[in-house]
Amino acid sequence: MLMERSLRLDGRFGESYEALAALFAATGQLAIAERLHLRAIRMRPRNGDFHNNYGAFLQRTGKRSFFNKRLKIILKLNFVFFYFTFFL
Repeated sequence: MLMERSLRLDGRFGESYEALAALFAATGQLAIAERLHLRAIRMRPRNGDFHNNYGAFLQRTGKRSFFNKRLKIILKLNFVFFYFTFFL
């Protein structure tokens, strides 16, 4: 798979982990998908999109309590983005 090859070449690109997480989730390999989401978040913890994607994954997989915790992080990150985009 092309994305897996790209990770072997340079594993620092969080977007590749996110894309792979979506692919594994779509094929029902949820444990692998969750690990990939978390890896991307550890690489770039302030990336609101990564948190948002993981939150959607949690909601789809029925992990509602974990989703609620993630939602607080998402809202905080989006506020920071909004503040820096429009007020600075």
